[in-house]
Amino acid sequence: MITNTDLPKDPDADQSLGDGPPEAEAAANSKAASHHSAEQRPSDQRAVEQWKKQILAQEDRIANLQARIDQLNASIHPVDRSAQFEGPSNRYQALQLQHVAEIQLQLDGQKRKLAEMQEAARHAGMHTTVYDP
Repeated sequence: MITNTDLPKDPDADQSLGDGPPEAEAAANSKAASHHSAEQRPSDQRAVEQWKKQILAQEDRIANLQARIDQLNASIHPVDRSAQFEGPSNRYQALQLQHVAEIQLQLDGQKRKLAEMQEAARHAGMHTTVYDP
């Protein structure tokens, strides 16, 4: 129980100076810590949401690149799968194969970037649901 004698003369005075009993000081410190935690929670939540948003956007980029590669490969290869595909049969297919190779390089870079982002999120103390949704 806190009485008037436990309260400082100046209401703006810092209670952590040791003027009051240890119980009052502990209560003040606990109250300050919970207030600090309450202030930190929204910023922590924003950080979690930001990490999650960035990682999901990166995964979306990877999925889009992979879909482009799959689409190009489907347009290059003959419909009749019984025939052996030994290489491009015309200039268009050769250009498409070159385009697939370029996109594959982009895809590999984006995958590396995703791995780095996930590792950075892990080092920042994020839960696995954040960096591996």
